[in-house]
Amino acid sequence: MNKTATLISDAHTLFYLTGFETLSPNEREAVLILVNNERYIVTDARYAGYISPRYRLIITQPGEGLFTTIQKICNEKGVSALIYQSDNLTEFEASHLKKGSIETRGETRLFIQERSIKTQNEIGYMRHACEIGDKALFQLIPTIVEGQTEQEIAWRLEKIIREELHAEIAFDPIIAVDAHGAIPHYNTKKGSGMVTNTSTVLIDFGVKYKNYCSDITRMLVAKNAKKDVVSTYQDLYRAQTNTISKMNEWNYLRDADVFCRSELMKLGHPSFPHSTGHGIGLEVHESPRLHAKSNDAKQVGQIFTVEPGIYYEGKWGMRLEDTVVVTPQGSVELLTRFPKELIHLR
Repeated sequence: MNKTATLISDAHTLFYLTGFETLSPNEREAVLILVNNERYIVTDARYAGYISPRYRLIITQPGEGLFTTIQKICNEKGVSALIYQSDNLTEFEASHLKKGSIETRGETRLFIQERSIKTQNEIGYMRHACEIGDKALFQLIPTIVEGQTEQEIAWRLEKIIREELHAEIAFDPIIAVDAHGAIPHYNTKKGSGMVTNTSTVLIDFGVKYKNYCSDITRMLVAKNAKKDVVSTYQDLYRAQTNTISKMNEWNYLRDADVFCRSELMKLGHPSFPHSTGHGIGLEVHESPRLHAKSNDAKQVGQIFTVEPGIYYEGKWGMRLEDTVVVTPQGSVELLTRFPKELIHLR
């Protein structure tokens, strides 16, 4: 009998479906084959000791790669068609699948919808990740003083998370001083900014707990920061908090983006160059999206960020971000609880 199998090559989806975790998720160390109700993980001898009732482990033989083994399994199981993740496999990898006699078909967004709705366990993990992030901020902020560099602050934050709170970072922290704050994905590792007595300081970071991520951004100002910076933050604060409070009125997440963006533009601020928010879970950026062109409906159990920003290129920038979960009532609950008022450095 002809069968259709599904090949999962994305390491995060593989973990979601089986609990099998590789050391390097950005490398092709394992794949999952779904055939009816059977699950086969194909990997190499480095993972030979992994045992679980959720899958059968297939170790590639010397001289055989992943894709040769995939074809052998499909042939043994009478698979005539194989669906693969065309938004994950490279064109070169996909060409290896197509060399055999099995019909192949690429599809996108496999299991994206399932992953976007979090179980109670997943919500619990992410709630705890957010709590750790809050604790990290409480410990970090009193240590920030004039003369510190962006890199020094980032290293101290990472040290707190790893050594004092015994967790992982979800991504390299963004510490952006003054004009660097106007670059939404500023690379602190290559930065040279330093806190002065007039600075604005953006802190954007996440914590990972049991593979699930958090994401939060807070703003600080030095004692002599300009008054227009302080007043602009109040505009950002109101727009972000009003967007969160009105979430129960909307059925589609694009409405949050349209509302939040328009609130800031009505006050004379420029539109920000990113979405108002993004889904988060096993990955820092996943489905759904809070963007004007998004067709994602708001659904109970989704976890996403709400993170508008105001950026003045070459001068300064600011962003306010929280991780939230959609409740059964259709509103959202804050998972990041660190106070959102503008923080004034001593």
